[in-house]
Amino acid sequence: MRELKQEVVGQTRQALKQARDRAGSSLGESKGQLADQLGGLASAFQRTTEQLRQEDRTTVAGLTEAVARQADQAANYLRQADVRAARQDLERLARRRPTLVLGGALALGLVAARFLKSSKRVRQGDPYAGA
Repeated sequence: MRELKQEVVGQTRQALKQARDRAGSSLGESKGQLADQLGGLASAFQRTTEQLRQEDRTTVAGLTEAVARQADQAANYLRQADVRAARQDLERLARRRPTLVLGGALALGLVAARFLKSSKRVRQGDPYAGA
């Protein structure tokens, strides 16, 4: 009976370890994808900044440049940070400044929705996609 119990416990531990490893791998991939998306967003804001500067709209260009820097820093952080450390940092930030986290999530969602909407138009060949 003890041998059976030990075997079941061993198999359970092995299954939990495999599940944890798979989950960690999946989170790592998602983290990398998010970092790449943030990097792309930073590049888009930087291009927007350059265009605004050419149009002598320096105030708005300064704002978009600041957003581009923040997005680039976030992307670099995600590329370098361990998944657990990133989660713990986000939890700490959410406890200290919940409105900042909620506002950031809302802003990121709006920007992502706008980006997806505009890229969908371009793919469908909409002649007004640039308007």
